[in-house]
Amino acid sequence: MQRFLVISTFLGLLLAMVSSLAMAEDSSQNYRNQAGSTMTLYISDRGEITGSYTTALGCGVGIDRSLVGWKNGNAITFIVNFGECGSLTSWVGHIQDNGDIVTIWTLARGGESWDAKLTGTSTFMPIK
Repeated sequence: MQRFLVISTFLGLLLAMVSSLAMAEDSSQNYRNQAGSTMTLYISDRGEITGSYTTALGCGVGIDRSLVGWKNGNAITFIVNFGECGSLTSWVGHIQDNGDIVTIWTLARGGESWDAKLTGTSTFMPIK
């Protein structure tokens, strides 16, 4: 009986994970910002975001990177590690009624030089 409960619990957890992944895939969306950078977002029903980001500017142009973040209502935040560039960039903003994501971003580099932290704005538009 105990073995049956353990196996049933394991299968239940496995099914929940597969369902969660399927939901995330179903809610994927591709975006492009005004600079030409692209991203794909997978948003779970719990608001967890995974995906990929490819920059069109600066260090590491054209390299596909992992993206993680969260969504709560129309508020959204995500971060990308630009490892070979020695920097992280985070975006925070809102999803507009038309599907655009309007953000403020902060790039942080290791070190204390004058350009170790940069900020700006970016709007990501859904790719139809």
